[in-house]
Amino acid sequence: MTVFRSHDALSQGADYDTLAARFRPIFTEIAREAAERERARTLSYDAIDALKQAGFGAMRVPVRDGGACASIAQLAQLLIELAAADSNLPQALRGHFVYKAKIVGDWTINGTEPPFLSQIGNGAERGSKQTS
Repeated sequence: MTVFRSHDALSQGADYDTLAARFRPIFTEIAREAAERERARTLSYDAIDALKQAGFGAMRVPVRDGGACASIAQLAQLLIELAAADSNLPQALRGHFVYKAKIVGDWTINGTEPPFLSQIGNGAERGSKQTS
């Protein structure tokens, strides 16, 4: 029998303005340096690290596990804002968000809680290691 769990603990959505205010200064700094990174073909390690330190990768993680409990729509909107600053960065981060979405989806169907949500909430990355 398939067990479907409620998403009550997962990503009901945060206040978008508060959430976005946390990342917009970083997006501004990323945008300031994006053209030079592109021209020089420099990888975005510093930008990824700044996003990681601010908890960008933990947006969809429940607050109880160190995340922001953002909804999928809020994540998508923030990725759009990030892409406006540097279109390479959402691409670089996609593996992390896709991996987490798949595992959380499996949890919802199978009823087993992923053991690493608090690790992601504390800054761990999952999925593609393009940015490590």
